[in-house]
Amino acid sequence: MEEKLIINQNNVDNLINKTYPHQYYLLDYNPEQYQAIEYYSQRKDIDNNTIPQIIHKCFVDIEVFNEFKDEFPEPKYASKPISAISLMFTQDEGKVGYVLFLKHESHKSLDVKNIEKDILNKIEKDYNYKLDKLNVLIFEEEEKLLEKYFEFLHSYDPAVIAGFNSYIFDFPYIYKRALNLFGKAKCALLISKFPITNFDPLNIELPDFEFVDMRKLYVPPPEGFGFGNTLENYSLNTIAEEELNLRKVEYEEKNLDELYMENPELYIYYNFVDTLLIYMLDKKLDHINLLNMQRRITCSSYSYGLIGRSKLGEDLLTFRYREQNLQPRAFLQKEKISSFTKFNEENFKSFSLSFKYFGAYVRNPGKPKKHSGLIVDFDQSSMYPSIDEMFNISYETYQGILYNYPVFKFLSLLKEIINNQNLELLQNLEKKLHFYVDDFVDNKLKPQSKNDIKKFNKELITYLLYTLFDSGYSFEDILAFKDYYLSKTKLIPLLEIVNFIHPESKEYNEFIYDYLFMDKDDFYNKWKTARFVIHYNPTSSKQKVLIVDFNTLLSKFISRYIFTIFGTFFYTHDEKLGLLPDISREFKTERKKFKKLRDSYEPDSDMYKFNDGIQYSMKVLLNAISYGVLALNSFRYNDKNIGNTITMSGRLQIKIAQYFADRIIQNMF
Repeated sequence: MEEKLIINQNNVDNLINKTYPHQYYLLDYNPEQYQAIEYYSQRKDIDNNTIPQIIHKCFVDIEVFNEFKDEFPEPKYASKPISAISLMFTQDEGKVGYVLFLKHESHKSLDVKNIEKDILNKIEKDYNYKLDKLNVLIFEEEEKLLEKYFEFLHSYDPAVIAGFNSYIFDFPYIYKRALNLFGKAKCALLISKFPITNFDPLNIELPDFEFVDMRKLYVPPPEGFGFGNTLENYSLNTIAEEELNLRKVEYEEKNLDELYMENPELYIYYNFVDTLLIYMLDKKLDHINLLNMQRRITCSSYSYGLIGRSKLGEDLLTFRYREQNLQPRAFLQKEKISSFTKFNEENFKSFSLSFKYFGAYVRNPGKPKKHSGLIVDFDQSSMYPSIDEMFNISYETYQGILYNYPVFKFLSLLKEIINNQNLELLQNLEKKLHFYVDDFVDNKLKPQSKNDIKKFNKELITYLLYTLFDSGYSFEDILAFKDYYLSKTKLIPLLEIVNFIHPESKEYNEFIYDYLFMDKDDFYNKWKTARFVIHYNPTSSKQKVLIVDFNTLLSKFISRYIFTIFGTFFYTHDEKLGLLPDISREFKTERKKFKKLRDSYEPDSDMYKFNDGIQYSMKVLLNAISYGVLALNSFRYNDKNIGNTITMSGRLQIKIAQYFADRIIQNMF
């Protein structure tokens, strides 16, 4: 008899609830990112990082007349008039400036020619900068001022509009103010040459321009890109003083509103100098072009590169996977954590202990016993990229993780609970795990949000335990991923939490550590009767959780794969080379080439700066893609096990180097 597929609403709902865009390659990829990857797939040979790319830029600063109110003029309301906008365009090669000034009704007649002449002289005297022409345009109406501003933008047509602290003030204020004054329809016609039907003035995106905040490029992560130096603060004054030995214009009036009303010429000068400082900073630091180099290397769009290096990393890996006609395993099997009902994805990754990472290792120097004053400094070249290469770490080479021994004890108890439906034993296990959470958070993790993390993880553990208990599946079926969705989103997070918080668990995998460093006979005697839990997650077949004995672990896993100190294991180099190590080797080779090319030019030449920017960009991207972005929850290919693998391996390398250095120093003295 032919079996018929019965389709009803329950089947459809079940399918929809268990199907996510993550399961289909590039289905949920942003169209702009996808288009950039398509572009470079077709034009990589003619648009690549060996060819300098000229970016036309506009530098902007605005002032707002706050009408002597105490509150800050919030961009989300933009209720106060824009009193001045100053601009400089790179097409003018820094020789021409503009100030659009809103004349107040109390201002007397303004002599524009004298104002322009005086400001040109002041700029040359105070800032040692020769400006050929300053155009001060006076407006009686704010609407006319804004119309002229947009006219300038579309006339010069720069690729980038740049300001300072402009993401949170200048850009949103201008566009929200324009919306307030002109209404939606006219505003859309003014701000873009393209038909704009809907836009958010507080998060402005237009096809005409890219918007860049110079401050974000300068300040260190996580707030910014970290292109600049570490400073006490990151005001325009502080950065300009550090980089240019210059400061903003000072005035004696109580505030800018008083300056605007009583000394409009100085107000215009004040406004224009801010734009001039931004221009001079870009001229020296070249941060806008530096970001452009990085996004070209990673085949990304400029606007998505501005979000952060995680987006650059995403696009590079996606481009390489697409180029090799591969579908990244880790991405295809990624599940939406929001399937945990009340445990949404953001909270899960922020609070769940299974998503915590081991940080870098810094030794406490303690008190020197003798030879006081002797300092030994270690700096391993390209440590994280070297770790990727050594262990062949990549998404498509990752094959699973060997959990710490206490996970086997936990699973033995869970087997009895599920197969015998023993509620009392389940409740005892729940209490014990809650106690482990308290102990771990109080004594090892010590976070700021201690109570939130405790509460979240206790609720999560309870939810996972009882979901498995009530699933109707046997313990063996759950380990075999009979219901893939249940095992992937309930069993695996539970095992990872237990692996992390159990008081007998080490930060490293104890079995692997002993395998590397313990005497052979002692190692055998310690582990010969033990049983081990492996989350086997191969690229070639269905994943499962295995419980294996000592001999099986050695013969079928340790002998076949590359194991790391964290317990993760990967294909050997002979079996399959990983994409991340391949990128690492390529970037190292390319960086050496561009450093050599850089040194063939005069240090002050444009080509020297260009090649230096490329080699620096490769250094930054190499570290970011080798580890930095892998541990970010926002990273598309985030994998906590790979992130912890690299960090833990780095910690071990530093400790080993430290041990031998201590031995050498002791023998020297």
